[in-house]
Amino acid sequence: MEIFRKATIVRLRSHNDKYLSADEDQESVHQDRRGTTKNTRWTVEIVPGSNVIRLQSCYGKYLTATNIHFLLGATGEKVLQTLPEKLDSSAEWEPLSDDGVHVRFKSRYGQYLRANKGVPPWRNSITHDIPSRTVTQDWVMWTVDVLQIRVIKDDAESTHSSSTFSRIESDDSFIVSLPLKSEGRLVYYETGDDSGNINKEIGEKSLIFHGSELIELKKKLEEETEMEDVMIWCRNPLNEKLCPLQLHLPPNNATMHIIVFPSSCEEHCDVVKSRLRARKAERMEMEEGASGVGEKIKIGVCVMEKKVKCGSEVFSAPMGEILDRLQSFGEFEILHFGDKVILEDPIESWPICDCLIAFHSSGYPLEKAQAYAALRKPFLVNELDPQYLLHDRRKVYEHLEMYGIPVPRYACVNRKVPNQDLHYFVEEEDFVEVHGERFWKPFVEKPVNGDDHSIMIYYPSSAGGGMKELFRKIGNRSSEFHPDVRRVRREGSYIYEEFMATGGTDVKVYTVGPEYAHAEARKSPVVDGVVMRNTDGKEVRYPVLLTPAEKQMAREVCIAFRQAVCGFDLLRSEGCSYVCDVNGWSFVKNSYKYYDDAACVLRKMCLDAKAPHLSSTLPPTLPWKVNEPVQSNEGLTRQGSGIIGTFGQSEELRCVIAVVRHGDRTPKQKVKLKVTEEKLLNLMLKYNGGKPRAETKLKSAVQLQDLLDATRMLVPRTRPGRESDSDAEDLEHAEKLRQVKAVLEEGGHFSGIYRKVQLKPLKWVKIPKSDGDGEEERPVEALMVLKYGGVLTHAGRKQAEELGRYFRNNMYPGEGTGLLRLHSTYRHDLKIYSSDEGRVQMSAAAFAKGLLDLEGQLTPILDSSMLDGLDNASIEMEAAKARLNEIVTSGTKMIDDDQVSSEDFPWMTDGAGLPPNAHELLRELVKLTKNVTEQVRLLAMDEDENLTEPYDIIPPYDQAKALGKTNIDSDRIASGLPCGSEGFLLMFARWIKLARDLYNERKDRFDITQIPDVYDSCKYDLLHNSHLDLKGLDELFKVAQLLADGVIPNEYGINPQQKLKIGSKIARRLMGKILIDLRNTREEALSVAELKESQEQVLSLSASQREDRNSQPKLFINSDELRRPGTGDKDEDDDKETKYRLDPKYANVKTPERHVRTRLYFTSESHIHSLMNVLRYCNLDESLLGEESLICQNALERLCKTKELDYMSYIVLRLFENTEVSLEDPKRFRIELTFSRGADLSPLRNNDDEAETLLREHTLPIMGPERLQEVGSCLSLETMEKMVRPFAMPAEDFPPASTPVGFSGYFSKSAAVLERLVNLFHNYKNSSSNGRS
Repeated sequence: MEIFRKATIVRLRSHNDKYLSADEDQESVHQDRRGTTKNTRWTVEIVPGSNVIRLQSCYGKYLTATNIHFLLGATGEKVLQTLPEKLDSSAEWEPLSDDGVHVRFKSRYGQYLRANKGVPPWRNSITHDIPSRTVTQDWVMWTVDVLQIRVIKDDAESTHSSSTFSRIESDDSFIVSLPLKSEGRLVYYETGDDSGNINKEIGEKSLIFHGSELIELKKKLEEETEMEDVMIWCRNPLNEKLCPLQLHLPPNNATMHIIVFPSSCEEHCDVVKSRLRARKAERMEMEEGASGVGEKIKIGVCVMEKKVKCGSEVFSAPMGEILDRLQSFGEFEILHFGDKVILEDPIESWPICDCLIAFHSSGYPLEKAQAYAALRKPFLVNELDPQYLLHDRRKVYEHLEMYGIPVPRYACVNRKVPNQDLHYFVEEEDFVEVHGERFWKPFVEKPVNGDDHSIMIYYPSSAGGGMKELFRKIGNRSSEFHPDVRRVRREGSYIYEEFMATGGTDVKVYTVGPEYAHAEARKSPVVDGVVMRNTDGKEVRYPVLLTPAEKQMAREVCIAFRQAVCGFDLLRSEGCSYVCDVNGWSFVKNSYKYYDDAACVLRKMCLDAKAPHLSSTLPPTLPWKVNEPVQSNEGLTRQGSGIIGTFGQSEELRCVIAVVRHGDRTPKQKVKLKVTEEKLLNLMLKYNGGKPRAETKLKSAVQLQDLLDATRMLVPRTRPGRESDSDAEDLEHAEKLRQVKAVLEEGGHFSGIYRKVQLKPLKWVKIPKSDGDGEEERPVEALMVLKYGGVLTHAGRKQAEELGRYFRNNMYPGEGTGLLRLHSTYRHDLKIYSSDEGRVQMSAAAFAKGLLDLEGQLTPILDSSMLDGLDNASIEMEAAKARLNEIVTSGTKMIDDDQVSSEDFPWMTDGAGLPPNAHELLRELVKLTKNVTEQVRLLAMDEDENLTEPYDIIPPYDQAKALGKTNIDSDRIASGLPCGSEGFLLMFARWIKLARDLYNERKDRFDITQIPDVYDSCKYDLLHNSHLDLKGLDELFKVAQLLADGVIPNEYGINPQQKLKIGSKIARRLMGKILIDLRNTREEALSVAELKESQEQVLSLSASQREDRNSQPKLFINSDELRRPGTGDKDEDDDKETKYRLDPKYANVKTPERHVRTRLYFTSESHIHSLMNVLRYCNLDESLLGEESLICQNALERLCKTKELDYMSYIVLRLFENTEVSLEDPKRFRIELTFSRGADLSPLRNNDDEAETLLREHTLPIMGPERLQEVGSCLSLETMEKMVRPFAMPAEDFPPASTPVGFSGYFSKSAAVLERLVNLFHNYKNSSSNGRS
């Protein structure tokens, strides 16, 4: 900084040996080798009372750091010449130097002035950025050449004259212009005496030295000081290190700070050094006293009390939570100004702070706060000037459009006086027209005043007309419908915008700095105006996962309005996302995760601004969590041995793909009955469009309610007694109807993803049409199939959430809990898929809650398109079950002659894993099942007619509420009722069906397909209903487990060849999608690597070519150019109808080197078994004979012993990139395969305290991951692709993917931004137009 205090005009030379030059367009800046032009001269202005400067070009404009991207998606923002009406911090630069020679210029954004090189458009460009790689660290270093100095008059008398200028007897500074042809070196010098004392009275002087040798400088100084035979000591202005200058001068005419002593002082060298050290200590002490170094950083809260107070508390809950966390770091002191100070006291008496939190609200003196900020120069968390924009919705929309942020289609009607007639505004019954642009009802009307929250929605006459008024919450209301209001308001200025259908949900996004965003969804006030609240009276909000495009929009909003802490409203409609309002300062309520994150981000912002010398690295344990108990993953998730991790620092994680089975559930059940009742047949025709032969599926609440009403009328009021003449079929029919009624009445309301009914016509008759014109068919008998059960239990939700937490802490090397910031700071590309089964959706939601540390409820995640394919393998599976039945019931194992010895490879035999005495065990299973069924029958006897004491004290079970629980239902258990929503009647129906289906006594026939269901029910009741003390249930479980361990794996093929065939059909689509995920990750990583190489290489072109600034950048590239041989596919995110896509070089990734893709697929048991079978047996395919298995021998043996892939079992593929090997090397991308058996522990294993505790909670732990490869082995992505490609759906067979939410709207609205980007470079229009389809 010292050099700038003495200079008025400087020239800045970059690491490229080029000079910072002001373009003749008086707007841009670039690098130029010609340093003698006026464009390279920059006038220095020192900002009073600070260590920052302004640099003014020869055109009178200031060097300004903007927040406009230099290139869309690339790091670095533009640096321009500007002349604002009022100077702000964007034109201020803080010079920083580590060696006294090179200087970095820090902008108010915490970034540095950077001279770029490489191919156009980077060549010769200037941006401000933070260099992320070692090779670019010098790009922010500048050498300062002083062209004109400001010399301060000395008070001491002098009897000599400078050879460069004359002494002037004046109190004013004076300026000397130096001729450009002999610029020379600026030398500051002090003089000392023979004893080593420095002459403080004379002080520091300066001269311009035009020579290059040390001896020349000595002669010059001898002339200036009138000393003989001088000795020169050189001092670093930053660290005060002193040493004799004996060999040569610093290169490049660098500025020098020296002390000149007579040569006779040489014997006093030690004295000189000690005195200099004492002088340095004295100066530092003075600076500490002046600046308060060592004190805490003061954060001023200059906000109206109504915005931050909560009752008697100084701060509201969110503000208080965050500020308390900031203070707990021990680095900050919070100063609350208060209303009296803000409104009444002059700004000179306001508390002095280092950082200021200030935001406008009603009655707030914003101008006064601006004057205070100009006086004290604190770091502003939210800039004050742009806050004026937030109070005018017109300016908000204009600003959003300026930055390419999508907004709804809108038009403004501006009135100077109320009820002013405007020629451009036309209102008709069903539309308004503004400047020729028509808005059909329904449309939205907003006051232009951002503080007016009275927003109207007008409805068309076809819908009955009327208007809905939206307003800020009043009690439980947020809107009101006015049926008689049909005309728009005319008393002021309004914005009219297109109404967007959002599915009844609004999304609120909260930023903390441009790199962090949190989003929540809530019920839209448009729905019914009733605020949805939880049991605590707080509005219900759900965490939302933002798309990459929405994350970029959040960053752009934060930067555009220069509001670090900012909330805005997001509309998601028809696959697009739009910003419809920007609120400024906003905090999330009731989210401790957000409070933690916000405090950490604000801490870093304040430290970077006011104490950059302090480390902003977070401590291992956050201060406010020191006394909290450490949450262990060992409660439900074992560590296992499968996490290998990276092979050194050169490997980086690129992709995590996991296929996960759902959590613990209630047993799946099915009721089948033939119905002939007119009411049920009419119901079938009602919902299948009146087609007599069409099947009907009932899932919605309305459909199931109709079925329940009909069933209630058909169920007999009393159950026939033993003496009844009713035949067995009628009795069974009535029992099944009673069961249907009980299932439909469960919980008091419907949830279609847990109960569904199919009605299939079986017989038809022809009857005359009602109009007498011919005949028509009418069904007279149908098959009703009710599927229910399989509901995720409280234990299943807890398992899924714990597994998500385990993934967060263990699957991302080097990230740990930093995964939360990896995701929130936009560098994590996460997508979650689920089948359409309720238990799978809720498992996925609970897992996401644990993975991302979300709070509150998360809506189910649904995308079943990637998990289809089971029906294609039905023939093969039936054949496998028939052969399995033959093996089990015959009591012998059959081994083909061509099969390998079972001793070496036991998994190669037919029916591997079946117990040798399966036939005997099967009969024992039947006997024990009947025993348990009889006990349950006694418990369920006449339950529906005797709803007495237990049900009088226990409220009806609400399944929907239970889904949000992770604890057992202690009230029901204490009352002796079954756990969960199942009553004794349904429990008995479950067991009697199993007993009947397992063994047909009349035909003496076993159905081995019921063995898994018996095992399922045993395990469920042992875990959840052990309090019912069913005798013999533990023995039944042991027998059922022995049989199920053999039957379940063999249902997917009784030998490896059949397992591979069935698995490839079931998992074909999923396997194809996994390959697409891996390939796209590789292509993205290679594109990033190629970009890095192109930036780091110095192109061997001629000087004229290097200086060519008219080369055409390739903003768009053909998608084929991104693909290597064999990778002609795209992710589901890509628009398959578009031939060209945005070049990855311009993708919106802030730090692409750490971009991580995560794809999570939640599914059922069939996909886990099938995928595992493909992975371990793929080498048995004819096309791959001779290839080694993807699974090592040791893992194959363990898999053979692994009988069950239980709840929450998973298979994980992690893709690592070795950045040290060449791009063409197959070993650059390595696959790591791991799997977990899930909750594969017997509920009978309660031989230790930990297991006993878990069983009391009805929850089994999840086994940790196990390796499928040898440690140190390298499975390349190329090998993986070759081995599984024959069993995967080709990319071209995937149907065209729909555009993900947020992408379409973002890029279509950003077309204008791309056009402006292209126009920034001369002669680029042809290139860009040819690059768009």
